[in-house]
Amino acid sequence: MGRSIGPLDIITGVAGASVAGWAVACAKGHALTATAVFGSLVGLAYIRAPSRTFPTGEAVTETVDLTGKVALVTGATSGIGVETARVLALRGAHVYLAARNPTKLAATQKQLLAELPSTCKLDIVTCDLGDLQSVKHCAKTVLASQDTIDIVINNAGIMALPTRTDTMQGLESQVGVCHVGHFYLTKLLLPAIQKAQGRIVCLSSSGHANHDIKKCLSSPKLETDPYDGWVAYGNAKASNLLHAKALSTKIDNVTAYSVQPGGIFTGLQGHVDWYTRLQFSVVAPFFFKSVPQGAATTLLCATSNDPEKVVNGEYHDNCQADKTALQKVMEAAGKDVPDQLWEVTEKLLKDLGFD
Repeated sequence: MGRSIGPLDIITGVAGASVAGWAVACAKGHALTATAVFGSLVGLAYIRAPSRTFPTGEAVTETVDLTGKVALVTGATSGIGVETARVLALRGAHVYLAARNPTKLAATQKQLLAELPSTCKLDIVTCDLGDLQSVKHCAKTVLASQDTIDIVINNAGIMALPTRTDTMQGLESQVGVCHVGHFYLTKLLLPAIQKAQGRIVCLSSSGHANHDIKKCLSSPKLETDPYDGWVAYGNAKASNLLHAKALSTKIDNVTAYSVQPGGIFTGLQGHVDWYTRLQFSVVAPFFFKSVPQGAATTLLCATSNDPEKVVNGEYHDNCQADKTALQKVMEAAGKDVPDQLWEVTEKLLKDLGFD
């Protein structure tokens, strides 16, 4: 049985819902709604702030030994991607930092190697998730030197682009990068992950609730028209959640988890408008996590064997499984939606010449 729900949990839940609703209201230009919700957030902040405690990634992996393990982390040049990679290396894993900018990759590798013990192993590999050819090259590079991969962290993402942009293969960028790129990378690495009986962690978000995944699945390219940046983000993050569920049921010798890292003020918010960013900066000290705290749920799912905390195929938030998230998506889009998304994505990749 899980822990009981107390007043702080209720306040936190209301705050989380308020943050999501406020952000969407800001993005859609609903100024009065945004201002009203923002006011409630400020009020809640005075209640929430004194008791705000979240574990860090180092804390949840304190007894973990990953010596001899191989891990790959996408989006490993900023935010929680860097922290996730750092802690995995600190615990003994041979970590591949994957990201699209080779200059930033080299700088991140140099910085981490300077901070970590000399025994830590960090390699870099270019991986632009918005270009499936780059994804293919990334997988080929890693597999050329590794027969087994124990941990894959599908961490990279983009958020709420105000106007539509497309990937190199003509897909809407948020779904293309967050879901299709990661789906293809995972597919290419699966034999090595299976050989290691490894784990896959898919970074989702509370923003998944703002999805229209049913409409998205009706499009061969997983699009929704007219374009809405927040709905596209919701579709991408719901897809991450569903991808983890499908992996857990379709693929032997692999466990998969989706995670909500929590509110973290990082470069991910770089595409939202200045007014929303300003308000994010005001509420961040009260409701948002630090980067080390934001990496905790990812690292727990990547390393823990505690069945009370990590559940294969489920969504995780604040270092525990939340089975209601997947249930709500399936209630909205149908119980077969994980399989449907898998099939549509496989066909899309085949049509693009990347089967």
